Amino acid sequence: MLLILKFTTYNLVLLHHEPIQKNMRIKTTAAVLLSFLCFHFTSKAAGDTSTVSAKSILKLARAYSDQLFFEQAENTYNLYLNKDTTNSDVYYELGMMEFTFMFKREEAITNLERFIRHSKSKKDTLPEVCNALGKSYQFVENYDKALEFYESFIRKLQNNEGGILLKKEANFAIEQCMFAQDHTKPTKGIVCSNLGAGVNTAFPEFDPVPLESDNNLFFTTMRFGQKTEGKTVDEEALQSIYVATKKKGSFEKAHHYRIFDSLEIGRTNIAAGSISPDNSKFYVSKDERLYVSSGKDTTWGMPVMMSDTVNSGFSQNHAMVTPDGQTLYFAANITGGFGGLDIYRCELSKNGSWGAPINLGKTINTPQDEDGPFVSADGKTFYFASKGLVGFGGFDIFKSDIHDKNLSTPVNMGRPYNSSADDLFLKFNKAGDVGYLSSGRIKGYGDMDIYRVTKVVDIDCKLLKNKTAYPVSFDASKSIDPKGVKLSYEWDMADGTKEHGIKFTHVYKRPGDYDVILTTKDSISGRVEKNEAVFPVTFKNASHIEFVSADTVYQNEEVNLDASSSVIPSKTPVKYAWKINDTEFGKGGSMSSYTFKNSGRFNLKVQIDFKCTNCKENESYCYSKVITVLEGNRRDKQKK
Repeated sequence: MLLILKFTTYNLVLLHHEPIQKNMRIKTTAAVLLSFLCFHFTSKAAGDTSTVSAKSILKLARAYSDQLFFEQAENTYNLYLNKDTTNSDVYYELGMMEFTFMFKREEAITNLERFIRHSKSKKDTLPEVCNALGKSYQFVENYDKALEFYESFIRKLQNNEGGILLKKEANFAIEQCMFAQDHTKPTKGIVCSNLGAGVNTAFPEFDPVPLESDNNLFFTTMRFGQKTEGKTVDEEALQSIYVATKKKGSFEKAHHYRIFDSLEIGRTNIAAGSISPDNSKFYVSKDERLYVSSGKDTTWGMPVMMSDTVNSGFSQNHAMVTPDGQTLYFAANITGGFGGLDIYRCELSKNGSWGAPINLGKTINTPQDEDGPFVSADGKTFYFASKGLVGFGGFDIFKSDIHDKNLSTPVNMGRPYNSSADDLFLKFNKAGDVGYLSSGRIKGYGDMDIYRVTKVVDIDCKLLKNKTAYPVSFDASKSIDPKGVKLSYEWDMADGTKEHGIKFTHVYKRPGDYDVILTTKDSISGRVEKNEAVFPVTFKNASHIEFVSADTVYQNEEVNLDASSSVIPSKTPVKYAWKINDTEFGKGGSMSSYTFKNSGRFNLKVQIDFKCTNCKENESYCYSKVITVLEGNRRDKQKK
């Protein structure tokens, strides 16, 4: 039997394989059993599971699961499977737990596929497994397999009221998969990048609220272990507002925004909404009621609840005010809506109060949830997220044109704004070229993560095919030493290398001005006889665009970037723009630096604008290279 629990304004849907009545009854018993089993397990095994029976390990795994200790349960289930690989019930329990509670779709696929292979008499439970596999394959964007399991799920459903409803949901999922297969290409010029471990964790991070300066970011998160009334809440994650500060192009570790602590008395949920365009109001919500705080930037006063006229429904969240300050948009569950969360607007009256909420109508709202309203700085585009309009899966982000408060038919924004997971809460800066959104897409940190969206403007940027060799020949064979001492010749080539001999050819990797120093030594004693001379080497009429840097660095290690060797004959460099994955950083000089917070491969690029006397316009040249960032710390690696 499946139990569906729907809670919080973020609408997380949890599935449990036990009926809730049974789960409530066994909770206390499970705690006692868990304590006994842990003692028995550790005292008997002393770290060696070979002395513990498979039956005891399975009891412990189930006790962990019943107490919602899912990581421990997963590890213990896997210990059991080291002893017995034929128990289909275990694959079912583990796979459904990973799918339902742990957001581990790939692991769920592995174990539920094994359940099907080992199952012989599970016909009554196979529909839910097919549904879970369909959703999991859709999440990892294997749409062919997703379609296979959704269709199998539909065939196994009964034609009763519940079965008809599930068929409708599965058919909509099939429609989403087919839509995704038809829309594989991402929108050109859009880069969507994860903000990294400074902001994102294994827990949900959502509701990004950036400041216009882009140096600070507020957001909402649900993390275990937060403190309420001086006590740590371990059994339930509560919504709280966090703030992160950007340094050297990356957000530092976010911290709990304590200014709202007096609102967080007892077990309350506090969520971010938006900051008004004039940076004077911060709209937040507490337990699904809208509040507003006065202040600016990162200094905000105590939030005050908005009027009962605005807070007229069962829940209100994620408010934002239009650039002209005349319209308030928010998501709410109000009697008479289309179903679930709908998006409403309130108009500002002449006396400065907000009017009654007006539903945006069936153009925007569906029987499913709509959330995350946002209006562009020019007031012409309305952005929102919907579960009821056809997209890639879960919430998708849509946009509509605004004409005298009327909204056009929504258009799916495509990839990379959207994925097969939930994507919502898109907000842009005033220029419209940088935005933030929340997404549960694959390869994140766990649940929902926050991503930065950058619009890349195509420019006329020339890519030179640099010469890789600049040879220079040296010949000192006609030199005469009056003392008759047999000399050896050492040449400092001014590029970090040395040459030896009286006659040779040296190959420079790039043009530049090099002062080559020749030192002569007594070939027998090694004594320096004389610093003979300095030979200046200059490459004329050489065009070369490049920056020099390390190819491989570690996390949190600064990498220095040097483009000073870039040269175009008869032209003067006037501007340097440094970018990582098309996001600009640095101060614009020929030399820059960057500290990588995350591991991976990153594309770094420099664009150099050159000016010449007789040119009407500047010319732009680009150079890019991939830098590999390794996990961990260099010092720790060297110790090993």
